[in-house]
Amino acid sequence: MYGDTWVGDVDLVAVERAASLRGDCPELQPAEVLEAVRVMAGRGMSDVAIGRRLGLSDKTVMRRRVDMEPVTGPRSDNVRTVSGHGPDVRV
Repeated sequence: MYGDTWVGDVDLVAVERAASLRGDCPELQPAEVLEAVRVMAGRGMSDVAIGRRLGLSDKTVMRRRVDMEPVTGPRSDNVRTVSGHGPDVRV
């Protein structure tokens, strides 16, 4: 959008500044907050630490992380294969 340091509406420099824990946290747009949560959680930071840095509650951080998790299919221990049907057929 604005150059090499942008992906869509996300300023990657601002996200890295927020995630680096150096200096004051920059003001982030909603999409940048989500990316910062993703980056910081990927670095092993707790929800509490991420929330403090970004000005969010730890519960809000947790919800943002859950919202970003990929949707998975049914658990394999809850599904049996029926002859002639795929493995996702429940019996």
